[in-house]
Amino acid sequence: MWKQRASGRPRRALRWTPNQTQGINITLAPATSTQAVTIVSEAPPLDTDDSRIQATLNSTTVTELPALNRNLWHVLTVAPGVVGTGTHAAGESPGGGADNFGTQTPDMSANGRSYTGNRVIVDGMDATSPVQNGNIVYAPPPDAVQEVSMQSNSWDAENNLGSSILIQVTTKSGTNQFHGTGDWLFTNQDLLARTVFTPSSYNPFKRSDVLGTFGGPIVKDKTFFFAEVESLWSTTSTGNAVLTYQSPEFVQWAGQNFPNTVATKVLTQNSVTAVATSGVAQTAAQYFPSGTCGTLAIANIPCSLPVLDSGVPNLSPPYNALQYGFRGDQYIGQGPYLRQLRQ
Repeated sequence: MWKQRASGRPRRALRWTPNQTQGINITLAPATSTQAVTIVSEAPPLDTDDSRIQATLNSTTVTELPALNRNLWHVLTVAPGVVGTGTHAAGESPGGGADNFGTQTPDMSANGRSYTGNRVIVDGMDATSPVQNGNIVYAPPPDAVQEVSMQSNSWDAENNLGSSILIQVTTKSGTNQFHGTGDWLFTNQDLLARTVFTPSSYNPFKRSDVLGTFGGPIVKDKTFFFAEVESLWSTTSTGNAVLTYQSPEFVQWAGQNFPNTVATKVLTQNSVTAVATSGVAQTAAQYFPSGTCGTLAIANIPCSLPVLDSGVPNLSPPYNALQYGFRGDQYIGQGPYLRQLRQ
């Protein structure tokens, strides 16, 4: 918003939202006519200045709407005309889901297009992946967002790459008063409800997401700053993935019959750990060519000897991340009026 006051003139105020087209209607009154004309009208149902479909979410809406792991793109799926459930990202677990770290593939689109037609701009910077159309490489946390504008049907020259959804994010700036936020999000396998579609217990994992924002003046009425930092300490569950690996019985048989071979050393030194064995995947009779088990062709390996087992891992590898942002703003103009704007 801009305000300027000249001596002897009333103060004017203009307000814009991101990427807004503002029509200006000028009324000319008759110079000499004494006729009085009363006009009663209603606001037009359509915006005659532009053909696009747009939804704008302010900072209160962005922070108060529920979002999985504080991921901004999950919030945006509530906009009119948008279909999809949010985003998917690396490091997902039963209690995880997409977060604000790493490249994200959004499950949201409009205009009958796929997500590859989406374009994301954060503070004027293109945050869309240059490698894969539609993927998002930066997601600011909701606490740092001032406003989000979502547009569809906006095939203009300026944003010609956004044939599905054009998302423009404006982050918060500092003010004449110091202000900030802080919160901590924690979850683990004990906080997940069980259903008839889930196993009796979840594999162990944990997620600790810490976020802080802080902003204020550097030079009052002139220069301001705003910073945000988000840190993730977590482990991810390997889920219900099924692994196939050499059985302990086969490794023991190889050690007894071929103790000094390279193959036996490889099998012994690369045994699996942290896996709950569910059963035998293949015996020697099933693994080797038909009719060869128990013969000299394969060193008289017993036909009933388990060769491969299957099991479910219960590992919880770490998945940690850190992102931070900083912006500075310099305003030029008369101090008293800027003070009113920045408070």
